[in-house]
Amino acid sequence: GGMILTEGDGTSIVINPSRVYAVGPGGWGGVLTVINTETNKAEESIGYDFAAKEVAVRPDGKYVYLSGLAYPGYYGVFTSVETSTYQRIYSRVNSYVGVGGEVEISQDGNFGYIAGIWKVDLNSYSWEQLLVAGGGGEPIAISPDERYLYMAWWAYDFWGMYWYGNVDVFDIIERRKITRIGIAPFVSDMTITPDGRKVYVTHGRWRHINVIDAATNTLLPGIPVGEDVRGIDITPDGTYAYVSSFDTDSVLVIDTRIDQVIDRIPVGDSPHGVAISPDGKRVYVTNSGSDSVSVIDTGINEVIATIEGVYGTPTRVAVAPIASSKGDSSRLIKDDNNTQDPSDDIYIRTMKDGTKINFNSDGLQTSIIDKNNNVTTYEYTDANNDGKVEELNKIINPVNLKKELFF
Repeated sequence: GGMILTEGDGTSIVINPSRVYAVGPGGWGGVLTVINTETNKAEESIGYDFAAKEVAVRPDGKYVYLSGLAYPGYYGVFTSVETSTYQRIYSRVNSYVGVGGEVEISQDGNFGYIAGIWKVDLNSYSWEQLLVAGGGGEPIAISPDERYLYMAWWAYDFWGMYWYGNVDVFDIIERRKITRIGIAPFVSDMTITPDGRKVYVTHGRWRHINVIDAATNTLLPGIPVGEDVRGIDITPDGTYAYVSSFDTDSVLVIDTRIDQVIDRIPVGDSPHGVAISPDGKRVYVTNSGSDSVSVIDTGINEVIATIEGVYGTPTRVAVAPIASSKGDSSRLIKDDNNTQDPSDDIYIRTMKDGTKINFNSDGLQTSIIDKNNNVTTYEYTDANNDGKVEELNKIINPVNLKKELFF
């Protein structure tokens, strides 16, 4: 599904795939489940020969990246999957030095950061080692300007009597570690606010959420939730964090302006991964104990759909380009000064070079304004006569586009 433009070199760009990807380790045979967000149904289940536990989507929607562990030997696995066929086009298997850890994708889709240890060129698949720290393979977060990488990890002393955690802050440009911040152990997940001001770290068995001031790299007052908190994601406007509570089968809603829990939403059994759509209207939660995904409407903070058949004990979830939980594609900001279409909400995604990509509330790309202020406008028609515009009809003043549309 989705509209696909073809560039001058013949490569395809998925404009509106409307897909959510959930992954579960499934013992030692991982499962990737593809969910259609329009029907809230699982439409594909693809098995792999390793315990896939992390998932990320390239901003152009063409590739999904999985990482996890292979048995025997506990080898780390990183693999690239083409979304048109869901076939692997690249895999790397290595001794466990972070290869199977969390994956973050750069805004331009050219690089992946794995466990804070590796940077991989996603075009040539060449690897560069950035950092060696702690346990490796633990949660990471990238600042919105892609200057800083945060890597959380935890360990214990020789006798196993003292547990401790840290966040290492790494300058990606200068290739050096800036500082180390002491935090609670038993790290589960980590994310950074869209404005880059605060970093949130969840701690499952420690039943706590650490909050870091990214400007000073110091701890702010934490959130002692007293529950086994796992996945976390933040709304595009930075106002609310949604956190899965594994042992209470619920999702906590945190007001990030005061860092307090303000609501609780019952979901499925043993919730784990959390991903928020870029318009902030939906939250997707993997329920690892019931092989399902709960869909939350953030307007009412209630579950509006439960997607069954998400197999493999799903742990993580990612939403494709215009509905992605992490990376640049998640940072769609509502245009409060919208003059393009006052009858609809417009959301802006700003790339590293200053290019602005505008989307409407249905997730359709409406225009691109490049760094030289050249404007490409996309117009749509109601092809199905159902009151919704969904078929691309015209591209006005296209920049570097020679062919217009493929279905």
